[in-house]
Amino acid sequence: MNKIIFSIFLVISCIFCQCKSAEDDRPICIYKKSGKTIEQQFPFNQSDRIEIVSYDSRNDTVGNLILDGRFIVNDIYDLVVLNKPQTDSLFSLLYDYERNKNAGPVRYADCYNPRHSVVFYKAGKAIAFWEICLECGGQRQTANTEFDKFCHENTCRIQELFINAGIKDGIIPEQCASTKNNP
Repeated sequence: MNKIIFSIFLVISCIFCQCKSAEDDRPICIYKKSGKTIEQQFPFNQSDRIEIVSYDSRNDTVGNLILDGRFIVNDIYDLVVLNKPQTDSLFSLLYDYERNKNAGPVRYADCYNPRHSVVFYKAGKAIAFWEICLECGGQRQTANTEFDKFCHENTCRIQELFINAGIKDGIIPEQCASTKNNP
């Protein structure tokens, strides 16, 4: 009798474990061409140099990371100047993805340990930045930019761009391992 009850319990458990709601298969970030172009969108249209930098986690409350045309974060570990294809990819990730409204609730972490920024330069002076925490997807940026529509779940794509560009420090590969097969 116990074997029959255990077998029924095991079968029912397996059925429930394998069920997925329709929401589980919905992509969180969806590609949707924004119509914006690099030639028209600040700070891309003003920049003659774009860098990705990594640094130690910052726990300060400094809102603007640019002072007198200088990026003011100390102890930079990695610095990579983006080429044209990398710049195009970054632009697309920032502007051509949006959150799927049918994907369920937004999940946020409460860490904000940023270790990476994208810094935009014109004539050798920093004119804008976009800082991101790859752990939680939190971000901050120069006040006159429009990166606020960034889909936080795109963080793994940003991390992949950083890795491909040559950034080594502050990368969290295990965090994105489950999304490798979900473009």
